[in-house]
Amino acid sequence: MALTIFSRPYFVPRITLISKSTNLSRPSLSPSRTVVVEALSGASSSYWTTVNADIQNHLQRTVKAKLPLSVYEPLRHFALMAPPDDDVAAALCVASYELVGGPNRDKAVEVAAALRLLYAVSYTHGALLEVDPSGGASGTLHEPYGASVRLLIGDGLLPFAIEMLVRPDKLITKDSSRVLRVVKEVTHAIGSQGMVEGQYRETLRRKSSDGDEGLRYGHVEEICEASEKMEGKAHACSAACGAILGSGNRDETDKLRSYGLNVGTIKGVLTRRRMEGKDNGAIMKKVEEMKDLAMKELESFEGDKVKVMYGLIDLYLGR
Repeated sequence: MALTIFSRPYFVPRITLISKSTNLSRPSLSPSRTVVVEALSGASSSYWTTVNADIQNHLQRTVKAKLPLSVYEPLRHFALMAPPDDDVAAALCVASYELVGGPNRDKAVEVAAALRLLYAVSYTHGALLEVDPSGGASGTLHEPYGASVRLLIGDGLLPFAIEMLVRPDKLITKDSSRVLRVVKEVTHAIGSQGMVEGQYRETLRRKSSDGDEGLRYGHVEEICEASEKMEGKAHACSAACGAILGSGNRDETDKLRSYGLNVGTIKGVLTRRRMEGKDNGAIMKKVEEMKDLAMKELESFEGDKVKVMYGLIDLYLGR
């Protein structure tokens, strides 16, 4: 009997904007100058919604169920069911691309779709490790495939995503070095020193309460480390890939990578704090430090697109 194709509707992150009265003063290189960033309302949220829709539509067209159905139907299912928060991480690729003046937005959307597949690998495997990348408890997903299929399909998404990254086109033939740099960013982010290590740390952190065999549960530094390796690396990778594809220089790429790392880590820390009920002043102090670092990395950028980057910080702080 043929399996049903599960094509889930597009997800919009359930994130509430913070009040316009919130102080978002960003540090300046000049002590005499303080730049106050207004909290973005509909404009920022609408931007991420539009980019996410473009990414989802690209995946809907690209990841199709074909023969053998026993392979491609579950692959499509897991490709389209990544958690909504991860959509923003992938969309950051498009935002960075446009920020540095990239000329072909469609290519950025395609790469962002490939990144979303890679993040779906982490999410798909997460339930098998009794931890999901969003910091939530396992066993919350209701889907028709068992652990064996989840494991195999997660592995199958990886080469599919890499293929999407290097699919032959004018960009590949014109400047293959940039594509190679993107692949290196991706493998670093998802590998043994990135999201894989983050899942390992998170698994130990949740299973250990005394620190004898692993990390102490709920410790501030451990939460920050796990968040940096998972959400932080995902956001950093997306931001750097967008800058590279958009012909950003090394300095711009480094700044956007650092921005993504801090913003993603903020998201991860606040998610774990909320899920675990940790109302810890030390955690919020870390968040404020990362917010200041993220804002400082944006100081050299200009134009309307940079407002979207500030708006992402706004969105995460308003959770």
